[in-house]
Amino acid sequence: MPDVRVSALAAMARQASDAGDGREAVDLVQAARKTATRDQENRPLLSLPAAREAIGHAQACDRGAAVSAIGQAHQWLDRGRRGDEPFWLDFWGPADLAWQETRVALAAGRVKSAEVAARAALASVDATSFPRNRTLYAADLGSVLAQRGQLDEAISVLGEAIQAVHAVRGSGRVVASLHRTVDLLGQQKYPPATTFAAAARRLLPAT
Repeated sequence: MPDVRVSALAAMARQASDAGDGREAVDLVQAARKTATRDQENRPLLSLPAAREAIGHAQACDRGAAVSAIGQAHQWLDRGRRGDEPFWLDFWGPADLAWQETRVALAAGRVKSAEVAARAALASVDATSFPRNRTLYAADLGSVLAQRGQLDEAISVLGEAIQAVHAVRGSGRVVASLHRTVDLLGQQKYPPATTFAAAARRLLPAT
């Protein structure tokens, strides 16, 4: 089934991106996109790998290709769903696409654009259906805010996410993201941030 192959390749591409190997991510996701084109009516299946490809291009410092790929991801998603997509694509929508845009912007060094995208992701996520995604988006928004020096808001956003950490204890990826943002706040020369980080570390599960 094409969607199973696309899912596997897209997951491998995400792992490559997480490891910072943009070129490997691009190779994997281009294979996924080639498979996805067999079903031109499954728009989410076409949109998701395009967004993952954008991250790889940004990591490989190919800004033009990244912009093109993220634009294609939007175009496919904007065409809507037909209603019989595989269940594993249920998560894919405007919120997760905005989160992918956050990663693209960060990889390209555009922190202000990353903030805009991260805010959009957190604002549009269905927290009831996807509590882990909401926590992940909050962790990333907190990280972006910290990088932009907006430390009080970063503390507030991350504090809310940590209060809901019970919903993500089974997700090592989300917990690791929370730890990274907490560590970033702990490195700031701002007493409220370092105090918050110390308290947060006591509340978070180990990675």
